[in-house]
Amino acid sequence: MKCPFIAVAIIITLLPSPRGAQAKSADPCATQANTIAINPCLSNQLDARDNALNWAYMELLKRLDESDPSSGVDYPRARRLLVVAQRAWISFRDHDLRRWMTTH
Repeated sequence: MKCPFIAVAIIITLLPSPRGAQAKSADPCATQANTIAINPCLSNQLDARDNALNWAYMELLKRLDESDPSSGVDYPRARRLLVVAQRAWISFRDHDLRRWMTTH
């Protein structure tokens, strides 16, 4: 099935490459003088990465809507499974965060 490979390819594309990390300057938020300046900087970075991840997810969902009967892939089923997996991950993330916050 090609769908998992597409998802993995999109996620890998969004990850920073080690070579790119070396070529870029240090973390821009590290140059901020205090917490008041660091917090908005980190928030902006989080928002940008969240938007990129959401865009990739929506693009993948669109591709799973474009089924090709000749491929033999059940795209509607793959799309449903992806949505279920995403919701399960969000639930795990939320529960893990709650656990972490109660123990730290």
